[in-house]
Amino acid sequence: MAHLDWFGTAFHSTDGMQHLDVRQSGNGVLITSSPAEIDGAPAMWQLRLRNDDGQGLNELGAALASGRAHGLSVGQGPGYETVLMFMPDHPREGVGTLARVRTVGEIGGGVTIERRAERPMALWGEAGENLRRIVPRLSPDAPPVTEAENCLPCPGCGRPVYDSSPSHNLIGGPVPVLGLCRLCVDGSTLRHLRQAAVPIAPPAARCPGNHGRRHGVGRTPLDHGYRVTKRCPRRCPACPPRVTCRNDGCPIFI
Repeated sequence: MAHLDWFGTAFHSTDGMQHLDVRQSGNGVLITSSPAEIDGAPAMWQLRLRNDDGQGLNELGAALASGRAHGLSVGQGPGYETVLMFMPDHPREGVGTLARVRTVGEIGGGVTIERRAERPMALWGEAGENLRRIVPRLSPDAPPVTEAENCLPCPGCGRPVYDSSPSHNLIGGPVPVLGLCRLCVDGSTLRHLRQAAVPIAPPAARCPGNHGRRHGVGRTPLDHGYRVTKRCPRRCPACPPRVTCRNDGCPIFI
């Protein structure tokens, strides 16, 4: 059976790209939020959920798709319970939060948010629809996954790239770039950002000493995919070192 997955991205005006990946993982699913918050620090959150009877995953998918609150118990121990909670329109309207919460003791006891990811409600809705599409096609004979699948962020956009995801290498520049996602390689990421009017390449400033070298003022590395440091050819005091792309000297941001 072919590997089942779905991927979506939202763009935040200050936090940048926010990725959400839903895929088959053995006899269950793996939901990856990048970036997310783990123990109060930014990180990639890999949430693996087993498909014990199909009902729990289908209910979660239905809740995400319809935008309603939902809770799913994912672990218990002496005196505590771990719950996966989806909170629509939280912390503000139009944004939903998926969180792993640990409760201690009886009702009214201590509550700790261990992990959380905020995404637009529309993105959670798409994830829910695709989760409902994936669950019925999971094989009950597939072995459970005991180890986390290797995952690295795409160097172009930060999308989580798994071993089972198509990835590509960019060779030919001074610094080869490995593990690019297919959307960065074929230009889709850059094209979508431009269609959404996301500011990508502010005007570059020419060398103050009029030496013909353009210096960077903030450009995305998505354009050409590799980076190299250069200096003004005359090293004038007004021209500090900048990071530039070798493609016609255009500046990029690192």
